[in-house]
Amino acid sequence: MTTTPERRAAAAALGLLAAALLAAGLLPWLTGGSLAVRLIAAPLLLLGVLAVVTAAKLPTGPLPRRPAPERPARPPHNCAACAARAAAEAAEPAAAAPAHQHD
Repeated sequence: MTTTPERRAAAAALGLLAAALLAAGLLPWLTGGSLAVRLIAAPLLLLGVLAVVTAAKLPTGPLPRRPAPERPARPPHNCAACAARAAAEAAEPAAAAPAHQHD
């Protein structure tokens, strides 16, 4: 999981990239470049706008914690001795056989 400073740094880096793309895309349009140069700069301008939108939507706060998954009391397996013990515990909990260790 990334920490909050790392997420803020990533958002800032994306913001800088967006600014560079916007500058590269707008410069030919502002200086009155030829049509071919302006058409080459159009995708840079579009990418800059999309990067600005993405950087603005990035959450920089801490992520919510997920609860730890619950573990079953016993690992499920197909051991005949464990199945017999589980059946005995279900029938009479006091008369259950002692625990059986797996290697």
